[in-house]
Amino acid sequence: RYFYDPVHHKNKNQLPHWCHDACKLMIGFPILFLGSQAFLSKELEMRETSRMLLLGLPFVIWGKTLIKKFKFDACLRPWNEKFSCEKRAYGGFPSGHVSEATYTAVLYGMRYGPAYSIPLGLLAVTIGATFISCNRHLLSQVVAGAGLGALYGVAANRVIDDKLRERSMAFNVGVDDNGYPSC
Repeated sequence: RYFYDPVHHKNKNQLPHWCHDACKLMIGFPILFLGSQAFLSKELEMRETSRMLLLGLPFVIWGKTLIKKFKFDACLRPWNEKFSCEKRAYGGFPSGHVSEATYTAVLYGMRYGPAYSIPLGLLAVTIGATFISCNRHLLSQVVAGAGLGALYGVAANRVIDDKLRERSMAFNVGVDDNGYPSC
């Protein structure tokens, strides 16, 4: 009730609408920049990480879309003047924007440490807090989106580790002084 007046079907005590719109678009900038490194970077690890970002994002989006197809109480969005005043709208669980931002933050944070995890993590927190204060998501929906994104980020990091390990393996077979094979 802090964010919504049911008598007048109006939002109240919220950030301006442009904040919500800006946050919806904010996640696109790091994804565009970091994703472009799959083609532009000279460093193998950055190319692989960026490729995995681009490859994993459709799975993050597909995963949250699949969960949102189920109609259960956790999927109900909070009352909002942009939605019906007669019944609550579905599609809030989990937060897709937060899951994408968290996926990016966890993936790059695990690969490159605080230099990436802090700004990308702050972006994910900002998006989540804005969506809550604009009454688009409940806290539980934002936390679920963060959990989903973190799960995909950890899995993607593991795939990159395996890929880089395979590439670094080299088999050297030679012959020693007695004519026996040596490794």
